[in-house]
Amino acid sequence: MLVDADLFRQLRARAAVRGDGGLPDLLAALRLVSGPPFAQRPAGYEWLDGLDLTLTAAVCDVAHQVVATALADGDLAAAATASATALLVAPDDEQVLIDAMWVAFHQGHRAEAETYVGRIVAVHDGEDEMDLPMSTAETINRARRQFLDRAS
Repeated sequence: MLVDADLFRQLRARAAVRGDGGLPDLLAALRLVSGPPFAQRPAGYEWLDGLDLTLTAAVCDVAHQVVATALADGDLAAAATASATALLVAPDDEQVLIDAMWVAFHQGHRAEAETYVGRIVAVHDGEDEMDLPMSTAETINRARRQFLDRAS
């Protein structure tokens, strides 16, 4: 029996083999995701603990790959879909929030992008952006500069 998790892994592996031509497989893999892995499992399936974290990480990795590729190609729809899927499974993951911020900036939704910035700061239990790791703060500032220059 093939379950969605297995099919997700197979599509991800096939995309890796296809290289630049693997984006359709990654998008197909993300279409299998409807929420956090095993979120609807019945009681007594605690043996899945750990596997759900592995699958969550895999979904986030695939989504990040799709967002980066799609934004570089100007495919905002694919980037937005991948970002939304990652937000379903890991709404407090820093990379997921950074990707969502980039997508919102690319779509011209500055207020939404700044909302993601606030969530990134909150993930680090900070009161302001000074509490962020330097690499994260630099990424946010680079995105702001890039899109402020466009707006001017």
